[in-house]
Amino acid sequence: DKAINAGPSAPVGADRLKVREVPTTQLAGELADEVKRWLAAGYQPADIAVLTRVNASLLGPQIALAAAGLPLDTNLGPDILDRLGVRAALAWMRLASSSVVLDRDDLVEIYRRPSRGLPEWIVKWFRPGMTFDALVAITDRIDDDKISAKVMALADDIALVRGIVRRGATAREVLEAVRVRVGLGEAMEQLDRSKSEGSSQLDDLEALEQVADLHPDAATFEQWVRGLLTRDRNPEGITLASVHRVKGREWPAVVVYGASGGLMPHRLAEDEEEERRVLHVAITRGREWVTVIADAARPSPFLEEFSSIAPPPRFVTSATSAGGPGIGGSRTSSPTKPAKSAGRGPARSAARPSADGPAGDENDPVYVALKAWRTTVARTDQVPPYVVFHDRVLHELVRRRPETLRDMGLVAGVGPAKLEKYGPAVLGIIEQVAAPDA
Repeated sequence: DKAINAGPSAPVGADRLKVREVPTTQLAGELADEVKRWLAAGYQPADIAVLTRVNASLLGPQIALAAAGLPLDTNLGPDILDRLGVRAALAWMRLASSSVVLDRDDLVEIYRRPSRGLPEWIVKWFRPGMTFDALVAITDRIDDDKISAKVMALADDIALVRGIVRRGATAREVLEAVRVRVGLGEAMEQLDRSKSEGSSQLDDLEALEQVADLHPDAATFEQWVRGLLTRDRNPEGITLASVHRVKGREWPAVVVYGASGGLMPHRLAEDEEEERRVLHVAITRGREWVTVIADAARPSPFLEEFSSIAPPPRFVTSATSAGGPGIGGSRTSSPTKPAKSAGRGPARSAARPSADGPAGDENDPVYVALKAWRTTVARTDQVPPYVVFHDRVLHELVRRRPETLRDMGLVAGVGPAKLEKYGPAVLGIIEQVAAPDA
């Protein structure tokens, strides 16, 4: 946890503004833990707000807080599951979890997501109650060899995700396989680039994976999510909203959720200064406490800017005593509800630095080699280095040290096209440089 200076116009004191960079799989869980700490300190649900850059990012917080039985003031409902990318991902998950019959509606939903160039008339071959073997049999009955091959590719992908489920994969692992190995993520990214509007299908897929971290069972995942999304709105509950919906409003305690690369600034935004202002507005909605939660694998670059205009960052104490309320058994100091007459918060925890984080990769031989390789490729292709791979992808490659193309394909930011183009070279570098440490 880092305590940073919010700037002179922020109503909350620098000692009460915290940045938490947490593992990707623990984002929604950490949000729920922080809210519970505030409630335990004496705040009421209506005193707390959770703010995000885009509406889709509220899905993780809403499910996490609803699962905890907390009252919520939110406009997010089951219709978010009808968004194109989410709808397709859930259809893939249902097909993966089906033991025998492939639902016809699910087949119609996914045969073009991702696109395989199949004609629309192919859906006439999808029959109610169709088995997997019946789907494969279609390939022998279609006269067009190219179409037949594309149907077989569809069947292969279905077999892939079904095999992953049979091996006991979690809901997140199934969704990651659909996004990365089947290629739904790259298809949605292409769709995002073709639109001028601000919504993003990738935001939706990312939010769905965060929810999957809260319910590992792939077979019951969708039913569980839908049940929690149908809860009634409570005007006295915790406010969940995008930053754009809360201008002019304030709360005693605010969580800014998803201050991560791709969201702040948003991947589709053209005005970086406006994106910076959105984060500033979110922080200034808190009167007493503000916690910013970011993905440790890709924190927003704006967070570094906050630190650069402040004294050296102070780190909130994290003890490793078991049973604490923090992540992985760690414990952070909890806020104490200030008396209304005093208007003051608790003293901040003792400071100590942390050696964790991507900065530790800078001297790693694998990171150095991958960065040098990326520079060479970027010069050859005449593109910026981040077009080859973003820094966060290099850090993740260093952390995971994949040994196969399959493993590398599970790294966020490595789509099928980049996997095919750069995968062998990257794996070769990792194997060669990391060999002395083996």
